[in-house]
Amino acid sequence: MSRPGVLTYFQTIAVIETFFLAMLHYPDVYHKAQEEIDRIIGRERLPDLTDRDSLPYLGALVMELYRHVTSNPCMILPC
Repeated sequence: MSRPGVLTYFQTIAVIETFFLAMLHYPDVYHKAQEEIDRIIGRERLPDLTDRDSLPYLGALVMELYRHVTSNPCMILPC
């Protein structure tokens, strides 16, 4: 694996781990995001890129995850 590939791999892992850690610490955020998905998408299909504009809360959640991973690579959430 080349060095850029390794760095991308670790960044992806960091984002996923940060997501799970954040959802454990903030279950209300998880429920609000799930409610938005259920209301806009339903349970019959998965969201895709065409749904991006219809899911503002989920988009903000993803951007916040990237902000935490970029500013805090040790994956420690602020209090």
